[in-house]
Amino acid sequence: VVARGIAATAMHLESHPEDKKDIVGVAGHSAGEYNAIDLADVTSTRGTTRLVRARSEALGKVSEIGSRSSGLVAVTMRVREGNSPTEEQVQMYGEVVDELIHKHPRNSPRYLSTVNTPFQKTVGLRAKDIDGVVKKYEERKSQGILVSRVPVAFAFHTPFADPAVEWFRKLRQEYGVDLEDLQDPRIPVISNVDGSLLCTKEDIDREMYEQLVKPVMFLAGMLAAKVELGFNETIELGVEEDRHGLVTSMQQATFPGGITQVVSKAAHEALGAAIMFGKRYIHPSHDK
Repeated sequence: VVARGIAATAMHLESHPEDKKDIVGVAGHSAGEYNAIDLADVTSTRGTTRLVRARSEALGKVSEIGSRSSGLVAVTMRVREGNSPTEEQVQMYGEVVDELIHKHPRNSPRYLSTVNTPFQKTVGLRAKDIDGVVKKYEERKSQGILVSRVPVAFAFHTPFADPAVEWFRKLRQEYGVDLEDLQDPRIPVISNVDGSLLCTKEDIDREMYEQLVKPVMFLAGMLAAKVELGFNETIELGVEEDRHGLVTSMQQATFPGGITQVVSKAAHEALGAAIMFGKRYIHPSHDK
């Protein structure tokens, strides 16, 4: 998926070279953050593929030793396009998420895994608890709140993935993509972990480890980037089968009318493509 995102980005910039000079920041969701790292020239494309290989193999080892030990559920509020959720819906959604994460048996740990939009989150928990949790919240469907199993090997971006950190560190050294092999990004990368701007290779290095075991706060990153970078347009890149409309739904909820989205034949998805935040510079004669 990352390779497809890199290819789509290269194709877009070849046909729209004017976009490259206007990029003020890059981001990608989960593994898609490596597309952003590649676009920011932190390493060569070969280096990016080696990083992705090391990450995939490290996570694969976690899957091998405990694929049945944890998993994810998605908590989503369904709202008709063009409509806003009612105050009652917002309150109910918050109660479900809070109860799911914080009010559970001591021997059944729960961790936030991703915050993609205000009303799309995923939660990591023991695999054997998932069916019971899904069943418990079935009655919420009539209220527009859906709790469903996510088809993954284990709970990514949570402490369930802790063993992957040391494996990732060793594999990076083996594949020649350790800290000393990186360089400072030429444009800021928006952190998946806390929404901060990653401007040095040390920032990027730390992010790659933290992202394995901490939740992807993609919504926070978008909000922070809007403030810090002042972008007014996003360009989503990827291939058609990877498109899931994540950025579109997020923008509708958080930036109504605030920024313009341009989709280049294909778009971003939960594991794919880079997102470029572009400032469109207005000619002085048109500043009114």
